[in-house]
Amino acid sequence: IGGIRYALSDGVATVFDGTALTDAVIVPASVTYAGDTYTVTAIGAYAFYGSEAESIALPDSVTAIGVSAFGGCYNLTELYIPDGVTELPSMAVAWSYCLERISLPAGLVHCDFEAFFGLDNLREVEFRGTLAQWCAADGIGRLLTRGSTVTLYIDGAAVAGELVIPAGTTRIGENAFYGCPLTRVTMPDSV
Repeated sequence: IGGIRYALSDGVATVFDGTALTDAVIVPASVTYAGDTYTVTAIGAYAFYGSEAESIALPDSVTAIGVSAFGGCYNLTELYIPDGVTELPSMAVAWSYCLERISLPAGLVHCDFEAFFGLDNLREVEFRGTLAQWCAADGIGRLLTRGSTVTLYIDGAAVAGELVIPAGTTRIGENAFYGCPLTRVTMPDSV
């Protein structure tokens, strides 16, 4: 359907092959096949692996992303992960060398250790949640160890200068502020 292959079941569609697509790819929120409509809720394992797409737009209906779903997408420069996604598995976007910008949802709570390997040109990480949510997320800070100079934006503002960790924060994830140009960090007693 539109150059993308789907697994269809019980009103739900999972993208399982979009590797032949190039240029700008738009994954629809729903697809119709044989008169039935299916909501696209997942990007399956290896769905776009090695695709030559320059951009891949995902609908807000997507809540799951499979292993290496965007791995090896050498022309991909920007990726927006929808709000319903809470985890990024192993190699989710690994080896997408040209990726310069990634936008992550507020509800993202876990990123596998290998989710972000090989993102040498990454320049911007946008997190659409709060500072407290960023601190609590497991593995998400590994994105900042990629690329030469990565700027982190949380809730629309660049993380730089003085940083005050919110009261009630109980943990700060590994590498959460790696490379951020911070001059001072104030932490609550709860950390």
